[in-house]
Amino acid sequence: FAYVPYPEPRFWSDERARGFTEALAVNGYGCALFGGKPSKTDPTRYQSELRAFLTALPKPCALFAANDWTATEVLVAADFANVKVPDELSVIGVDNLPDICEKIQPSLTSIKPDFRLGGRTAALLLAARLKDRAQFKGARLPASVLL
Repeated sequence: FAYVPYPEPRFWSDERARGFTEALAVNGYGCALFGGKPSKTDPTRYQSELRAFLTALPKPCALFAANDWTATEVLVAADFANVKVPDELSVIGVDNLPDICEKIQPSLTSIKPDFRLGGRTAALLLAARLKDRAQFKGARLPASVLL
């Protein structure tokens, strides 16, 4: 398994990496993390590092990209590095953007975030905190509240 974060620092990319690697660890698997960063002085370096990363991965490998844009970078790098998708490398992104997922070859599998549930959960947590600040410390909402 492998994870490719968004090329610039973003909290959501870090959280996705953490969640993915923790879920894999619970099930006894490891995860290779890509650490390349874009360079203002050498715009091709990021793609070169990504190609080297993909080539070095054990095959077959499942790769989770931070979002659909990042997954597109992975698919381009895989093509240039002659890493066969999906035979050697399976790629999944996040956002489910049709203009990306349906038009790139091979097409991209992507997760559609549930922003409505996220917003509802945030509102419920805020309401709980405002209602009783003392009891809120460390509290978790029961699953029934989220339905």
